[in-house]
Amino acid sequence: MSAPMPINGLPINRQQLAGTGSFDSHCSPASGTSQGSADISDAMDQPPSDYLTRIRLLEQYASAIAGLVRDEIKGGRHLEAFSIQLIVLATWKQAIHIGNTFVASPARESPSQDIPMKGHIAGASHLPANSKLADDACMQIEKQFLSEVEYAEELASIVGQIADGTEMPDAIEMIFQSALLIGRRGGVDEMFGKAADAMTGYMRAVSMLRFLLVEAPSLALNPPLTLTRSDRNRLRTYIDALNTRLCQMQSQRH
Repeated sequence: MSAPMPINGLPINRQQLAGTGSFDSHCSPASGTSQGSADISDAMDQPPSDYLTRIRLLEQYASAIAGLVRDEIKGGRHLEAFSIQLIVLATWKQAIHIGNTFVASPARESPSQDIPMKGHIAGASHLPANSKLADDACMQIEKQFLSEVEYAEELASIVGQIADGTEMPDAIEMIFQSALLIGRRGGVDEMFGKAADAMTGYMRAVSMLRFLLVEAPSLALNPPLTLTRSDRNRLRTYIDALNTRLCQMQSQRH
């Protein structure tokens, strides 16, 4: 078994940027640096045009990020947890918007196959591509959003009144750094033969990095996230490295 690829890099600084899911089931090639390959990669980094696929991915991203909220709470860092929870809310709000757009579109009558949903939407094993059940799925997403709002309110009450001048922790930066840390831990697990733990960590890290690359720039955040081409290339490099490890581990299991 080859040694895990190290995952290193400088942090994404959102103050600098402001001025300027899922596991991919194939081994991605290294990101190109030429103008042509960069343009192709930029196009691939756009959210999927299919409504239901995008909702499924948003649900996966929200689930992965919600895990960070729990981690921060366990560590007694409630302000950090609250900051990340706001990202969870923004992600679910985006899912509601996409769902409502889908319900109002002709695509809701499409005879296409149901798309599996994996995550913590209770009772929603599929997001079906037909009228009535699509409406039901959107209602379930809205219920999940309201549940997350209540959780945010609970965290806000724990945090209490934030003193004037207190700077909110940068949730985007925390998600980025956590993804790198989880990826490195996955490498350690792989090195010690803990294949299942390693794959779980790798997939979780990929989900968070894909969120930063594909969805986070389109969310209603304050300040908004703007990624430079260099930032996108760096995120792709990390995702490619993790996917390579996942593919190699999967091939070794067959």
